[in-house]
Amino acid sequence: MFASTTALAGVPEFIEATSGRSAVRRVFRSVDVPEAVIGRRGLFITHRAFCGILEQGARAAGDAHFGLSLAPTLHIRT
Repeated sequence: MFASTTALAGVPEFIEATSGRSAVRRVFRSVDVPEAVIGRRGLFITHRAFCGILEQGARAAGDAHFGLSLAPTLHIRT
């Protein structure tokens, strides 16, 4: 299974806002996804990597309710 990188819209920015720029690097590196995919259309990552970005982002933020905290900041880019 794959997920479009556009589904990440707002996620790296939220991780950076809550945990710093280095956390974004660590999170993406931990799932073997290059940061260059951020904001790019027409690219896909594995579902596993997508979930890993969310899980590692939550750990970096230390937020047990990461998804709920993240939701108001999400947006769809067309």
